[in-house]
Amino acid sequence: MSTLATHETEQAALCEAGNCGHTDCQPQTEYAFDVKLFATIRVKATSEAEARTLLRKHVDAADTNFGAWPNGDPIIGEASLDDNHPELIEINGEAV
Repeated sequence: MSTLATHETEQAALCEAGNCGHTDCQPQTEYAFDVKLFATIRVKATSEAEARTLLRKHVDAADTNFGAWPNGDPIIGEASLDDNHPELIEINGEAV
């Protein structure tokens, strides 16, 4: 076996064992954070009451996607409404 092949085999064994020092080969732990975010969500409905019902029905406990991490994995989460009476700030683009 050539020296290069031996080195590659040894390096592969170190990577497999998590002892190589490469950050992408290190075992990872998943951490979950309870993060408070502010969002404006526009809802089309025939009344404010219907819009609030739709918001609660479709946004509370909804899966979310916030783009991608530097490695390309999706940034995913769950959205929950913590306010039973979200603040109405606009109607048809006009501040209220």
